Parts: sequence; C-alpha cells; structure tokens
Amino acid sequence: MTLEERGGDLIITHLPIEQMALLSLGVALTEEERTVLLALLEGRRVYLADGALEYKKYARTAERGIYVRFTAMERELRELGIRRGGGGRAAGYGRG
Repeated sequence: MTLEERGGDLIITHLPIEQMALLSLGVALTEEERTVLLALLEGRRVYLADGALEYKKYARTAERGIYVRFTAMERELRELGIRRGGGGRAAGYGRG
C-alpha cells in the first residue's frame, strides 16, 4: 500500500488486493493499514486515489465470483469512511 498525506487528508495511492481485503474487515497487519484505520478513528478524511485499486486491473480476466467479492470489499471500504478521490481536496490525487 502506498499512502500520501496532503493538507491533513490521507490518500491511498495504491491498494493491493491483499491489503484491500484486510482493510475491508478492519484488520491491520502492517503499519500502513494501521495508519489508515487510525486516521478513520481520528475523524480524518481518507481518500482512494483514482486508479489505486489493484483488483480493477483484472476486470476482463477475473472469474465473476471473485470480482463480485472485491466489488463488495470496495463497498465495505466506503462504509468505513474511505472516500473515492476526485472530490474536495483530494481532486487530482493519484493522477499523472
């Protein structure tokens, strides 16, 4: 996982499939995962940059069942409070 801090916000610029699965469950096994969970608990804004989700690279090849599971994990991340980049101060993060 790759993180950036900008203007008090935390931006996830790359989220591998393994760490996405753990975060969607609220589990932190690495310092980066812990940083994300603590930021959410502290009320900080956490964003996913455009293109950060590794699982989307497999949209054309993945079995339907596993892809649907990762789509559900993405929904869980939103429910935890992780926002998609493109709004507010996160506009443009992860681009270029």
